[in-house]
Amino acid sequence: MIQPIYFPFTYVPQWVAEIFAAGFQHFYVYQPSGKDLPAEMQFWVEQNTITVCVPAPAEDKNFTEIVRAFQQFAQQHADIRDLKSAAFWNQQGAIPFFDDTSASQIIADLKKDRKPNSGQAYPEALLRARVFLEFAQEFDRQNAELQQELEDTDRRSEALLKNLNGQNDNEPAFARLTAEIKSDDPGDYMPLDRLLAWTRLFLKEPIDSGFLVTSSPTIFNFLVEDLVSDEKIFEFNGMPALASDDDALMDWREAFCQQIKNGVECKEPFAENTLAHRPPLPRQAEQFKLSVCCLPGCTPAQLFARFLKLPNGDSKKFSQTPGIKNTLIGLIERHP
Repeated sequence: MIQPIYFPFTYVPQWVAEIFAAGFQHFYVYQPSGKDLPAEMQFWVEQNTITVCVPAPAEDKNFTEIVRAFQQFAQQHADIRDLKSAAFWNQQGAIPFFDDTSASQIIADLKKDRKPNSGQAYPEALLRARVFLEFAQEFDRQNAELQQELEDTDRRSEALLKNLNGQNDNEPAFARLTAEIKSDDPGDYMPLDRLLAWTRLFLKEPIDSGFLVTSSPTIFNFLVEDLVSDEKIFEFNGMPALASDDDALMDWREAFCQQIKNGVECKEPFAENTLAHRPPLPRQAEQFKLSVCCLPGCTPAQLFARFLKLPNGDSKKFSQTPGIKNTLIGLIERHP
């Protein structure tokens, strides 16, 4: 069974986990540290749906002290957003972090206003990326929680209006009390910083999967336009229902995953392999959309090493199994 890699986020919203569980059963998620996962993510780990990858050591005093120093700085400067602060420190050319007690050194970084002008040693760049991703994960968790609360309020307002007006469920709905809720894309916020930071983490320990999936249209469109603009995009307008386990749906999932696997491992042009001939969608499918494009002749590790513009000598050390011939990049969207 093909196991996709969720990127470039380390926090997994509930609706994303449900789609992955329905369509693929299992998927990978990277983490910047070995600290405890949010409870909603831990649930999916216990269900054997999420496989967590922590490339950096679980016990990392330096990392912990840096995160704590950023938190203290943010509390003292409420007008500065944690993620923005961490992102600035993640830039090339910032002053290196010399020891695990130099909170003042971090503050000096944040107050500097200069353009990147030099590279960083990979261990330092990785540490900076992990700090940024730590704050990004909390930002995404809070954002997803707020989004869920807004959607719950929206549903309650509609139910209240129906009850007050004696409306039947099959009658057209009245106008809602709240404005229409639109799904928020966390990738809209600092997309390049997120992608570069996540890439550092991925290249530290590349997973042997050629299928990368994001829930951010911003990230997907950026990669497609920048890297694979000439490739055909395949769209699947539905996935099996989460709780369904009858034979027809299991057969559909198996055939679908085999097509994705063929797309990753096939040497022939992607448009000619079996992904172009999609299995019929089961009636019990949820209305989730999956868009897939292909970068032929390139593994994810090679793609992201090139994306970071690493020297040839450095990029060669990032490798995956020979069975991965192409990189598939997917976008999942709910309620298309």
